[in-house]
Amino acid sequence: MYPKAVLQPFHIGEELITRMLTDIASRDLLGDIHCELTGRTLLKDFADCGLLDGFKLHPDSASLRITTTEGDFDCDGAQTVDILCTGERSALAIEAKLGDTRLGPNDFRQRFCVPCEVSRHKNRRLRGNMIAVLERSFADECPTSTGITCTANGSSWPLSVAW
Repeated sequence: MYPKAVLQPFHIGEELITRMLTDIASRDLLGDIHCELTGRTLLKDFADCGLLDGFKLHPDSASLRITTTEGDFDCDGAQTVDILCTGERSALAIEAKLGDTRLGPNDFRQRFCVPCEVSRHKNRRLRGNMIAVLERSFADECPTSTGITCTANGSSWPLSVAW
């Protein structure tokens, strides 16, 4: 008798997109992927970050640290970047929102773009959504951000402004 398998559909999108990006890059098609909002291609973002000479993809494992004028802050909880693309000098974050409900501009802003705040925890953390962090959207009471560092698999990189 086999044990019952439990289907857990959480965090499968990151792995699927990682495999798709690997395949797209191997066929030199990064220029075919573009942002609906800005029109920028993934090829342009990768080039600007110095990732065209080789990159590694880290699905659902990279954490962020925000450097501010008053010290460093980690992101709250177990929050990770969906897919981190790293090269020798820098990294580019990809946040994957799959589906077709509540992703219109107004719903998206309400769900994901509320400015980050300083957490009430004893250690220095920010609470908020990863997209707000990537947008550098911090509440007025937050110290001024001077940069973001991402860490995955024991290595760290400065995070690109593009995402």
